[in-house]
Amino acid sequence: MESGDVDDYSMASPDADERSMDDTMSDRVITAVANTKGMNPMNLDPLYEVIEPDALNALYKRDELGRSRSPERVEFTYCGCEVVIAGKNSVSVSATALGES
Repeated sequence: MESGDVDDYSMASPDADERSMDDTMSDRVITAVANTKGMNPMNLDPLYEVIEPDALNALYKRDELGRSRSPERVEFTYCGCEVVIAGKNSVSVSATALGES
């Protein structure tokens, strides 16, 4: 991506019943950022350098009755991308040239 370019990626998650047991919010963020940047997820910086993955996952985990306690919105910067998690299902990533490769 050239300086000044902007790339957006959004993904709406399937309902909890359709997600695999291993599909965590932190995994979804990593996948969305990797897709935005056109990179292999294994080549991204560790997510824990900007946000605690276990805490992020706990925010979006359903309780024993299937209820979600998700916050309305979570925003942070990861690998030069602005990540916005809105509601319980939407991960949006906007990449702007922030001097990171």
